[in-house]
Amino acid sequence: MARRQNRMPSARPRRVRIWINAAMAVVLAFATGGAASGQGFLRPERETARPETSSLRRFPDVSWGVPVFAPALPAGLTKAQLRFVAEHYSGAEQVSREEAEAIRAINPDFIILHSRRAFIAGPKPYYMGDAWGSDWEAIEGRWDWFVRATDGRPIRHLLADGYLMDPWDELAETAEQGWAAYWVDSSMEQMRRMDADGIRALDYDPGSVLAALLDPPDWKFDAERMEKHWTPRVNRFGQYVRERFSSSPEKYLLVVDGGGLADTGLLPDFSPADGVLVEPFAGRQSGSPGADLSGWKLQMSRVMTLQQREKAVLCRGSLPEGAGTMDRLFITGSFLLAQSGRAQLYLQKSSASILEYYPEYLINLGHPMSTGHGDVEGYYRRELGLFAREFEKGWVLVNPGDQSIPLRLDRAAWSVSPQGGGSLDASGSHSGVLLLEKVESITLPPAAAAVLITNRATSLFPDPRP
Repeated sequence: MARRQNRMPSARPRRVRIWINAAMAVVLAFATGGAASGQGFLRPERETARPETSSLRRFPDVSWGVPVFAPALPAGLTKAQLRFVAEHYSGAEQVSREEAEAIRAINPDFIILHSRRAFIAGPKPYYMGDAWGSDWEAIEGRWDWFVRATDGRPIRHLLADGYLMDPWDELAETAEQGWAAYWVDSSMEQMRRMDADGIRALDYDPGSVLAALLDPPDWKFDAERMEKHWTPRVNRFGQYVRERFSSSPEKYLLVVDGGGLADTGLLPDFSPADGVLVEPFAGRQSGSPGADLSGWKLQMSRVMTLQQREKAVLCRGSLPEGAGTMDRLFITGSFLLAQSGRAQLYLQKSSASILEYYPEYLINLGHPMSTGHGDVEGYYRRELGLFAREFEKGWVLVNPGDQSIPLRLDRAAWSVSPQGGGSLDASGSHSGVLLLEKVESITLPPAAAAVLITNRATSLFPDPRP
């Protein structure tokens, strides 16, 4: 028996008429070379909120498109590459002061984050604001800052190659005697040297310090005991950092690592943070088993809830070797499903140490027709068997399950497929296209997404009006 096809409801009548007399497929190349390259070819200029002053930058509230926030920029970028970064990214981590000046001469709203481990210290070098180095000499003699095992030994973090520091010392007479105060003081000094707007506190999520990662392992870091012995200290650390940052002249931003947010394990209190980094985001690959469905749902809902609480969410999608177009589109589609104004995306190959850019960042469906739910289930369409979100100019469809889903559309639409992209060459350009194919039916395989444009007359070019 032939499998019954689900039927896609039509868009609202005032938006659904499609005037299409073009060929079945259209390939749109996008230029990325410089100021006159046609930036915004598929979406309008960035919809950023201007800061009160040039030295007080905040994450923009962008309710459409795919804003891009990069990790640490590679060393030795050319002027053309820096211009590309300024014109196409909203911010990045670990940018030198010289690079910051070049980028902000083009884009004064560009956000720069320092990054540093919050609770792990050792002699291993890290970027200290203007050069790579270590402040281990100032730390190693302060044994009251170290977390100790039952036998009194300091606890070493095996993966990070450093020692675990006590987020909050309840026995210290004043907060200024503890690790938290040293971390804030030294971090602000480093941020000032690099003219950063804030810091990303690495390894903030409890999952990064579970007992299996520690030597010697300690009973306090068993998953069921961390709620009492570790997480309250992390929360107090976050509150203290927030108070100190807020009282500084620079009003520094605090972004904390949230891990994957895809399991039911213990989470810290994110309320002191301005933003949360989520990695891996939508970490399923095409054809992966449906056991990951519950984790995907949980992650999407948490990303949506954080945005409702006015937290920036930096979503990092890791692309393993051999990842294809559908893997990228599944991450991008999941992002568009969950994005409600304060989320940013970055796709990165797991082995990459180069500057990357992908054409799906330029997808523009206009503003969403709903302001966003606090639970991804609000986008589930039972009659379709998948998650769907309507925008001014089209739909995003996401199938996180393990069964293929065929759909027959009420009206013809244009299916968007990104091709190419990746590394940016020295001239600030690379090959990358968005393939548009006219379709009347589609099939979404497991762990897949589709972007459908339903109003081609207005969806492919920026609004010429100021």
